[in-house]
Amino acid sequence: MEHGIMSQSRFCMAITNEDERRLTLFFNQNKQQFGGKKDDYFALDYLIKKFEKPIAEMVHNVSFGNKDYGFDAFYCDPNRKNFYLYKFNWTENHDVFKESMDQIKNEGLGQIFESANHKDAKKNGFLNRIISELEENKNVIENIYLHFVFKGDVESAENSKGLQNRKEEIELKEHILKEYFQKSNLRFFIEYISDRRSASKPIQTKSFEIKLSDTIQHELRSQTEGDHKMYCGFVALTDIHKMYKALQFKFFDRNIRAGLSENNSPNQKIRESLKNICIKKTNPPEYFGFLHNGITLVAEKIELSEKTMMLYSPRLLNGAQTISSFDTFLEANQNHKSFDKNTLSKIKILAKIIESDIAADFVNHVTIANNQQNPVEPWHLRANDTIQCDIQDKFEKELQIFYSRQENSFSSIDVSELEELGLDTSRDIGIKDVAKVLLGVKAEVDNISKLKFVFESPTLYNQIFDPACLYWDFRVLVLGYKILKFLKPITTYLRDNSSEKHQYAIGKSSNLIFCLMIQMILNHKKLETYATEYGTSLKQEATFRDELKELALSKILPIYRTFLNDSDVKIKIDSGKLSFLNTKETFKRFMKLSHEKYGWTLKKEYKI
Repeated sequence: MEHGIMSQSRFCMAITNEDERRLTLFFNQNKQQFGGKKDDYFALDYLIKKFEKPIAEMVHNVSFGNKDYGFDAFYCDPNRKNFYLYKFNWTENHDVFKESMDQIKNEGLGQIFESANHKDAKKNGFLNRIISELEENKNVIENIYLHFVFKGDVESAENSKGLQNRKEEIELKEHILKEYFQKSNLRFFIEYISDRRSASKPIQTKSFEIKLSDTIQHELRSQTEGDHKMYCGFVALTDIHKMYKALQFKFFDRNIRAGLSENNSPNQKIRESLKNICIKKTNPPEYFGFLHNGITLVAEKIELSEKTMMLYSPRLLNGAQTISSFDTFLEANQNHKSFDKNTLSKIKILAKIIESDIAADFVNHVTIANNQQNPVEPWHLRANDTIQCDIQDKFEKELQIFYSRQENSFSSIDVSELEELGLDTSRDIGIKDVAKVLLGVKAEVDNISKLKFVFESPTLYNQIFDPACLYWDFRVLVLGYKILKFLKPITTYLRDNSSEKHQYAIGKSSNLIFCLMIQMILNHKKLETYATEYGTSLKQEATFRDELKELALSKILPIYRTFLNDSDVKIKIDSGKLSFLNTKETFKRFMKLSHEKYGWTLKKEYKI
C-alpha cells in the first residue's frame, strides 16, 4: 500500500474515531510485512505524506516496536540541507514526551553524534541507519530538526513547564552536534508538530573565550555520572559580564534564577565596592577580589589552550548577586565623567569553573552547596528541578491549580494570565506546603519541621519528591494540604477535649497528629467522596474542617489516650521531655494501635 491514512498532509488536533479506523486499517494492511505496533504506523504514515515518498522507501526510516534512545524515525533531505529526527506519539497528551526527551538528552544524541559511541550504536539496526545516513550527507547538512509529533495541542506543549525544562536541557547539548559536523553555522531546531507547527527559532548555544590566571585543575571521577573537572583561578569580571549580556537570564542556572532583590545588603555592598574602584578611585581593582567570595560556573565542554579557556554553554551556579550588581552598576555609571573603563577591565574575581553535564544531579548538589552562605532558601534552589516542573504541570492540567515552585510567583502573575490558562485566580499551593504533605504521607514525622534539611539533603529530597508521586491522585494531595491548613484548629480541638494532664502533650505533637490525620483519610471508606467534594480546589471549606475535627476526636483521641496512659510514656512526659512525640518510632506505635482498633494500614501513596 503506497498511501497514508489521512487525506491531508497536516494533522488534525484531536484523535477522531475516523482517525483510529484509518490507522488500524493501515496497520492491518502492512503489519505482516513490516511487524511492529499500531502506533509505529503513525510515524510511517506521517513520513509518507510529508516527504511524498513510497512506503518501500520510507519503511527503513522508522523504528518498529523498539524504543531507540527516544527516537522513532528519521529523514534526510539533502536538497534542503535538512536532517530530521522524530519522536511520534499517537495521543493528545503531550506529557508522554517527557520520558523520550530524558532519553534523548541522556543517551540519544550522544549515541548518534559522538563517534566514541558508534561502535555500540551500530549494533542497533535503526541507529546504524541514522549514522550511515548522516555520514553520507555530513558535508551537506546545515539544519537539524528534532520533531515531537502527536495529536494534541501544540500551545499546551509549549507552555508545559516540564517540557520547557527538558527542552532547555537538550538545547545545551547542541555543542555535540556542532563538534560532529565541524560547522559553526549549523542550526538546531526543537519543535512540536500537531495540527500546526510550533514557532521555533534555531537554538543559539554560545561559546565564550576567557583568560583564567593562576589556574589550578582538580578532577573528580564518578562511576555514576562520569568525570567532572574543575579549574580554579582569577577571571576578569568583564569576561563574565559578556556571557551574561549574551545569554541574559539563561546565563543563570535554572535553580538560582529567582535571584535576590537588587536592593538587598550584599548587592548594595558590591555596587559600592565597584564605585570606590572605578569612580572614586579610593581602592585599586585588586581590592575587589579580597572582598567578595567569588563565583562558580559550569560548562558542558571546556577547551584549553595555552593562555585561554573556551566555555561551551556556560551557566552560573553561584555569583548571581555579583554579576547582576555589576550589570546594574554599569548601566547607571558607564557615562559618569569619572568612570574609568581601563580600571574596570582589571577587576578580577576568584572563579571555580566546572566541566560537567549541566543537567546532572551533581551540578544540582554543587549549586546548593555553593549558595548556602547566601540568604537564598534551599527550596528556591530546587524550584526549577524537573520534578518540580512536572508537579506544576500535573496541578495545572488536572486540577487547574497554580503550583508556586518559587515563593511569591503567584502574586507576580496577572489575573488575566491565570484566567487565560484556565487556572484558579484566588489561591495557589506552594512548594513548602507540598513538601510537608509529601513528608506527612511518607510518615517523615521527624523532618516535617526541618524543611531546610529536606531540600538540602539529596537523598531525602529525592526520596520525598520521587517521580512516582506523579502517578498519584492529586485530589488527595489537596486533601493533605487542607489537613495541613486545618492542623492548628484540629490540634486545639483535641487538646480542649482532653484531660488536663494530656493537654500539654497533645499541643506539642502537631506533626504526629498531621501524619495520623493523613493516614486516617487514606484509610477512610469515604476517601473517594472527600476527594470529589474537597480535593478539586484550594478553598478551605468550614464543613470539611469541622468534619476533620470530629473525625480526629472520634479516631485519633482514643488512640492518644491509650498511648499516653502507657507507663513508659508517662515517665517521659513527667520528665518534661516531649521531643519523642514527633518521631517515627512514636508514629509506628500509634499505627500499631490504630491497626488493632480500626484496621488501618500504613499507606504511603496518594492513590484512590
